[in-house]
Amino acid sequence: MAADDTAANDTAANDTAVQSGPPMPRIMYQIANPIVGAVLRSPLHGWMSGRLILLSFTGRKSGKQYTLPVGYQQEGERLYLFTHSSWWKNLRGGAPVTVQLRGRKRRGAANVVEDETTMLQIAHKMAPQNEKMARRMGFVEEQPDGQSVLVIPPNATFLTVDLAEPHE
Repeated sequence: MAADDTAANDTAANDTAVQSGPPMPRIMYQIANPIVGAVLRSPLHGWMSGRLILLSFTGRKSGKQYTLPVGYQQEGERLYLFTHSSWWKNLRGGAPVTVQLRGRKRRGAANVVEDETTMLQIAHKMAPQNEKMARRMGFVEEQPDGQSVLVIPPNATFLTVDLAEPHE
């Protein structure tokens, strides 16, 4: 099972909210996550590390460690993340995380963003970074007049990670 899916299983068992799920089939995560993770840990990380990090966190119920590649946008010592999957539930309330950011491990505290205005601000930061990906992830909605509008995708979750000092 992909890290994305396994981590999601570590959330509350009685959670009945319907998730739209990741934009790719699960099998793609099972294949891609280990490959992307290996690249991000390697000297070749520069090929991907401008738009992907490795996020490591502990499951809130199992205590198991999870690591998965996640798209990000950086602003100073803060990272903005987005997911359609439910692994974010492990990161409520300033949960400690480690990220592999441009070849360096950094510790941080993750927080779930719940304010819609803040979510739109984050979407505005992230969408221009990769317009094609923004469309695939549901950030962009085409209007009848042909104009594109930035929206919050259904079942989307935005997170922030405030970085601490680097560690080895």
